[in-house]
Order: sequence, then C-alpha cells, then structure tokens
Amino acid sequence: MRGLAQARFQQGVLIDEVARELMLLRNTLGEFLWQNAPGLGLTEARDLRDALRLTGDFFDELIAQAILVYAASLRPVVPTRGSIWPPRRPRRAKP
Repeated sequence: MRGLAQARFQQGVLIDEVARELMLLRNTLGEFLWQNAPGLGLTEARDLRDALRLTGDFFDELIAQAILVYAASLRPVVPTRGSIWPPRRPRRAKP
C-alpha cells in the first residue's frame, strides 16, 4: 500500500482523487471492523478501539505519503553550485 501514491501519480490521477480514495477505503475498513469485530477476535471495546486507531494511523501515513509524492513533483528545480572535491591547494610562492 505504501507505493500506492507513487503508482497513482504515475497514472495521472489528481491528488484530491487519491486522498478521496484513501478516505473512502479508511471509512469502509472502519465499518468492516465495527460490523465484524467479534468474528475477528475483537471481543473487548479496547481491542476494537486499538484496531481502529492503528487503521487510522496507517491511512494518515498513506495520505501524508501522497501529499509528499505530489509536492515533490511540483517542486521547482533549484540550481545549485557543484562542489569541487578535493579542494584546490594553494600554490606555493616561488622563492
């Protein structure tokens, strides 16, 4: 899933569409967890809360990754000075 943002960017999908896809998937997975909690072994409220929190954190990370991918693509190229290595040695004065 972590490569989703890069793949969708390369397919030409806009960032708002990627974010919407991730939000819908997050909501769908949350509903699934609520409806199937006992069958998944989430018998206590604390277990369900932890599963929902981890799911939310995961999707927050995916949305942040999508923002980074799209922001990096819009970043202008900045000219920089190339470093000269090793640095030049000063010339010795002739006696």
